[in-house]
Amino acid sequence: MATVSANTLFHFTNNIDNLIGILTNNFYPRFCLENHSAFFLNTNYRDPELAIPMVCFCDIPLSNISNHVDKYGRYAIGLSKNWGIINNISPLTYFHDNSVFVKIIKGLVELSYQQANSLGSHDYAGIYNKLYQLIGFTKKYIGISNINGKIQNNICFYNEREWRYCPDTSYLFETGLPYIMEKQDFYNEKLRIKSNNKLENQDVSLKFTPSDIKYIILSKENEIHAMINNIESIKSVKYSSSEIELLKTRIISMEQVSQDF
Repeated sequence: MATVSANTLFHFTNNIDNLIGILTNNFYPRFCLENHSAFFLNTNYRDPELAIPMVCFCDIPLSNISNHVDKYGRYAIGLSKNWGIINNISPLTYFHDNSVFVKIIKGLVELSYQQANSLGSHDYAGIYNKLYQLIGFTKKYIGISNINGKIQNNICFYNEREWRYCPDTSYLFETGLPYIMEKQDFYNEKLRIKSNNKLENQDVSLKFTPSDIKYIILSKENEIHAMINNIESIKSVKYSSSEIELLKTRIISMEQVSQDF
């Protein structure tokens, strides 16, 4: 029987420096802009296109990964799915505008607005944060993709099999860390970088150990030796020699993947 989903959660990136940064510092959430207009159609509280902090993964088997790689990059780290479940990483709920899920969430949004006056603004903010935390684990079945300024219409996001980590919005709010960016702020590069830099905080980082890592994927075979040197230097303080040797065995290249998987 063909494998539909991997037992690994892969995080792809488009350059080796990002991969080294993850191995050095763990995962830091980054703001991503998404359209949630289906949930906020009848409200005027704010623009439904909002950015929230997240770390994204997929569980696509390596044998089927070529399209995903073309979009998100030829470098990746793969960690066990059990690690992901322990760390509250969840598969997304994909929706279309006429789905029952959307109708239920939209009803809850409208109800929270109706009760805002009687509950007071502070209580309403708490309800909104929890509701938006839920919406942060959703994505349109088909929508518009904007990766590094390249816009594509009618992309079937369902095929991406996304799992996602989002830090608790209530915690971010209470500690003064950014938890939502308006669309106009997200497109302001200086503001977006400033907000992402504030999230480089170990309290909201997504941590892992060498034993959690199943793959370290590089673009080319000739990058493997340099990556071994990087692993020895960035992990020698934190990890034992045996753990460093384990990480070395996890390195493969996308060239190998395309030939052997």
